[in-house]
Amino acid sequence: MREIVRRWLVLDPRPGASGEHGSRGAPGFGSRSPGSDHVIAMRDARSTTTARVWVGSDGKVHREALRPPMSVLGELADMADHVAQAREMTGPTALDVAVIARWLDGQLDWITRQGGVVEFARVVRDLVAQLRPLTGEPRAKRVGECPNTIDEGEHTRECKAPLYAPIKGDEIQCRACGAKWARELWRRLGQILQAA
Repeated sequence: MREIVRRWLVLDPRPGASGEHGSRGAPGFGSRSPGSDHVIAMRDARSTTTARVWVGSDGKVHREALRPPMSVLGELADMADHVAQAREMTGPTALDVAVIARWLDGQLDWITRQGGVVEFARVVRDLVAQLRPLTGEPRAKRVGECPNTIDEGEHTRECKAPLYAPIKGDEIQCRACGAKWARELWRRLGQILQAA
């Protein structure tokens, strides 16, 4: 939650200000937003992840991106509303990322004991992953699935969580089971991943 708030505060809607890459594109006469549409959508609580298709007044079919960005404010507000309704209590009163995140952080003890904790964690991870490349940290590249064997008493299983190349440092670490591979073990890890 703290990382979401920290990254939210530095999110800049000016074109190119948030680490977006690419050229200006071909000049034309179409209307364009004065800012980064991607960042503007992330900052607007009304944005949805539903891609819409419509026929414009020009008679042409227009469509939104197939995977529109998640609204940071909207997603956090939805989660807070869900928790408040489930607990029959009043949620955060301000529509502000820092206020909502602080409120949700105070509810984590209850949230982690509910069946929806997996979905809650997924949304938080997705928000952080969406904010990282726009706030100065490139997206990590996936290298494969974790081959670590997990002992579950009578049974063992492979972790199979996604492994990502480190953006900083010399160590690949599984975010699920915590297994680590130092730089000198990367060749061996690569061989294991190729064999799988």
